[in-house]
Amino acid sequence: VEGLGGRVHVTGRLSDADLAAAYTGARAFCFPSHWEGFGLPVLEAMAYGAPVVTSRGTCMEEVCGDAGLLAHSTSPEEIARQLARAIGPAHDELRAAGLERAASFTWQASAAAHEAVYRALAEGLR
Repeated sequence: VEGLGGRVHVTGRLSDADLAAAYTGARAFCFPSHWEGFGLPVLEAMAYGAPVVTSRGTCMEEVCGDAGLLAHSTSPEEIARQLARAIGPAHDELRAAGLERAASFTWQASAAAHEAVYRALAEGLR
């Protein structure tokens, strides 16, 4: 990427193994998206121990809870400030919080939540 002196690498799509290695090796993960359906990249990054900086006012805020840092996706200055926090003294605390938060997102919890919705809908039809 022009002007960044080799500090940013545009990789394109990564294999699962390469993606895991990228998350594991990242000092922080920044995902300033305007809209996502769920925010899986944020959850994946936390599961691999990368502190997360993501968008305020999107579903990523809900996915991160208190375990990530938020910035307005249209504010490079705010994103930069939060990235500095994520790679600085707050790094280890954010890493631990992200790992804990990601562990709460299980397939069993997802299935139970879906079952509860379906049951509520079915009860409403009776």
